[in-house]
Amino acid sequence: NRSVSNMAAAIGALDETIKEYLLYRGFTLTLKNFEQEKKDDKDKGLRVNRIVDHLLQCVYRSDFASLQGFWIHLNKRFFSRLTSDSLNTAYRLETNILRLFLVHASKQGRQDEIKAFYEKMSDALHDRKEWKDWFALPFTKNPDQHSTFKMYYSKEWMDAFIVTLHNFFSTLFTCLHILHIENIQAPEA
Repeated sequence: NRSVSNMAAAIGALDETIKEYLLYRGFTLTLKNFEQEKKDDKDKGLRVNRIVDHLLQCVYRSDFASLQGFWIHLNKRFFSRLTSDSLNTAYRLETNILRLFLVHASKQGRQDEIKAFYEKMSDALHDRKEWKDWFALPFTKNPDQHSTFKMYYSKEWMDAFIVTLHNFFSTLFTCLHILHIENIQAPEA
């Protein structure tokens, strides 16, 4: 998406301008802190690929704490500004990223991760009807063949889900007015 890549480029250019300013002013400690914070940037420079890659890496590493923490960050930082329709989409994506986490753990034979997931999330999920059948996952032989779970084990579902994540974040960053500083004009001399 052109406007998303434009925004990512604008952020990069703004970062460079800030670095130049800090160097010009001799704020070397601030520059050092700025560089460190850029490395730790939870927003991933608003680059959709980096955000989706980070979510998927949390799944592939079976790092539920990081996955949950990053999703909570995204929720507070971006999703809280969404319309109810878009918020429902974010909610469905959260459900699917959690399901992807469980399916990946299942494929890897990581019953410990599945058990830990349900221990941590059962209170939050037990009243949600879309999770009712998923509490059976740890007790289901060959879940990749079971009608409830089969779709989530397919490469087609995963590919479609990743595309959906990309599209959602591209649309999100296009629609949200995140940077107000880009509209600041230098005072006339």
